[in-house]
Amino acid sequence: CMVECLKSCCSESSPSRFLPIRSGDYLRDRINAVFSS
Repeated sequence: CMVECLKSCCSESSPSRFLPIRSGDYLRDRINAVFSS
């Protein structure tokens, strides 16, 4: 599942702050960040 800014929430004058990311990749990165310390 791809997670990205809703089209109604961004525009040329107010672009998305984050790039689209797959939900599994996001969860993996967060888990690795927590358990890598």
